[in-house]
Amino acid sequence: PSIACLADAVHERTTGNPFFAEEIVQSLIESGNLEGSRGSYRLVTPLEQLEVPGTVQSVLAARIDRLGEREKQALQAASVIGREFSELILFAVLDWPEGDLSGVLGTLRDGEFLYERSLYPVTEYAFKHPLTQEVALGSQLRERRARTHAAVARALEAAHPDRLDEQAALLAHHWEAAGQDLDAARWHRRAAEWLIKSDSLESNTHSKRVYELAKSVPVTPETRELLLAACARLVMNSYTVDISEDEVDRLAAEGRELGNSLGDRAGLFMLELGLVVTRNLGGWSTETPLVPVKRAIEIAEDLGLEMQVVARCSLANTLWQLGRVPDAWRANEESIELAGSNLEFGVMLQGFSLTNLCVFHKASLLMWSGRPGEAADCFEQCKAVAAERNEHTILRQMIVWSGPAFEELTGTSKQGLASVREATEQSDRSGSLFDSTICRLYLGWAELMHGHVDEALASLLQVDHLQRERGLACSTLTLGQGLLAEAHLAAGDAASARTVANRCPVNRINWVYELRAHLSRSRVLRALDGADGRAEIEASLAAAEQLLEKSGARAFGPFIVEERARLAAVLGDEKGASTLLRQARDLFVEVEATGHVARIADELGA
Repeated sequence: PSIACLADAVHERTTGNPFFAEEIVQSLIESGNLEGSRGSYRLVTPLEQLEVPGTVQSVLAARIDRLGEREKQALQAASVIGREFSELILFAVLDWPEGDLSGVLGTLRDGEFLYERSLYPVTEYAFKHPLTQEVALGSQLRERRARTHAAVARALEAAHPDRLDEQAALLAHHWEAAGQDLDAARWHRRAAEWLIKSDSLESNTHSKRVYELAKSVPVTPETRELLLAACARLVMNSYTVDISEDEVDRLAAEGRELGNSLGDRAGLFMLELGLVVTRNLGGWSTETPLVPVKRAIEIAEDLGLEMQVVARCSLANTLWQLGRVPDAWRANEESIELAGSNLEFGVMLQGFSLTNLCVFHKASLLMWSGRPGEAADCFEQCKAVAAERNEHTILRQMIVWSGPAFEELTGTSKQGLASVREATEQSDRSGSLFDSTICRLYLGWAELMHGHVDEALASLLQVDHLQRERGLACSTLTLGQGLLAEAHLAAGDAASARTVANRCPVNRINWVYELRAHLSRSRVLRALDGADGRAEIEASLAAAEQLLEKSGARAFGPFIVEERARLAAVLGDEKGASTLLRQARDLFVEVEATGHVARIADELGA
């Protein structure tokens, strides 16, 4: 298993050249990375990248040295541009007389150093072997290579004036390799802002480089503004990566000091917004997210309509994350009214339409309030908009959240497993551990509802590790623990079911998830202890009733009454159980949970 991906990595570096491949593997053996014998090697040390073996480097360097001076110069300049390059950019970098480059490229093509990738709309070339590019790049003196990187950056800027956002990451790379740290920081920032819509992890990587580079250059108002922007982005994206709460607090304090000294209200707004996002999604409880969201609302009053909409949406999202249904409903309706039909609000800040997110919140709150028919329409509306806008990350969250949760509350036929499974596979490919944690949580829920106990247990154990050991997506920790306890019970592991059930209703930030965790604990203890567990079960149900009152999540009321009916039956009170079961049925009617109404009606009839 340790070498499962090694063959692909070797092939990628060598494009199938047998000599190159054999020498790379031999160098791994000689360096001690591989141990064993032919046909049964093991990779014993991690590999970040495959180095060019000295034998291969010598062969390639000798081939390059035999080239004419013009051919060598062109090959080295091309290696700075990248493995693939356009003739137009190479021509701009070399600044040769027109016509000279075509003949040189023909020689390099005939010598199988390069090959033509495309001819239209511009001629593009690629190195035949990645190792050739690496050796050509390494054969240049550092100063000359830096000058070429700067020339490449200028050529790219001139060639793509209408696509600079797309080119920002590449330009940042070239300016950084040229030793121009301030220019590199500017382009890394632009890349971070561009990528937030499609790849939050890569966006975070660029924000980190902005921070590091801005720290390395002389202090000016511009570098301090770059640092503030980087602090805000890193704080906002911290929930997706392993950044400690202490580090987030440090970045926030540094950013707040910079913003106040610069008088940069927009930068301070971004910082507070970042704290709202990471407090909501990380689930930390040392500072309620309501604190930074109130600061953001206050700052937004000076910044125009879009920032006011973003701040109000953040308040609605925060109250939703806290499980405070009536308060969240009021804030969300205010946000929808303020945003109107403009779907662009928030896109450049968080990568997706906050206006559409408000529709998703509305659907969720309708569902928790016991109005699933209206909720279903809203869910379909917001998912369709996100799909049309290619906002894939938030679309995955909408798909998984509206699947098993909706089906459990309504008791409808379980149709969501396939879509949740597909969303989970997509999140795994995205590389975002946060995204994967959320999707896998709901996948485990859907698998459990379908009776796929082993699969559910595997999914929920993975989520348990990511939440409790890695601190990811802890805003849903109580939900995950409750589901895991039920999965252990379904798998027949009484000891694990009891352990998890007793820790699942911890005091977290979301009243609705905590309510459901108490229902899980009640079900597990009733199954394991029967009448002997009466005191603990009644305590959990009493806590669930208090949370029902606090949260306003009416859809959960019938489940509490049904649990009381099940407990009465265990205690031998058949009449009380029947009465409570009829009350649960009537409550299910009130919250339009048609599947549960039919289920209990069948049981009462029997």
